[in-house]
Amino acid sequence: MTNTMSKDQEPILETINLGKTFSTGGALSRKVVKAVQEASFKLYRGHVTALVGESGSGKSTIVRMLARLFAPSEGQILYKGRDVTQDKSRAAILNYRSQ
Repeated sequence: MTNTMSKDQEPILETINLGKTFSTGGALSRKVVKAVQEASFKLYRGHVTALVGESGSGKSTIVRMLARLFAPSEGQILYKGRDVTQDKSRAAILNYRSQ
């Protein structure tokens, strides 16, 4: 018996160990802030998903990474199985956003 998934059972969007760090301060007092660490989840067509958490927990940063407004510091964003974090050209990002 083969284990095949229908299109509805495959995630349309998936994150794998997604992370984002920001550097703050000047050259003498530089600090690194880990805004998101190891965020992994799957979104399926036709399903409602909520991203919840405390203020400052990284919800907006995750959404900005999904929209490719921020580049992830680590991890992957898979859209229909393709790693969109590898496409760095403006045209590729705009094409991803339009889908």
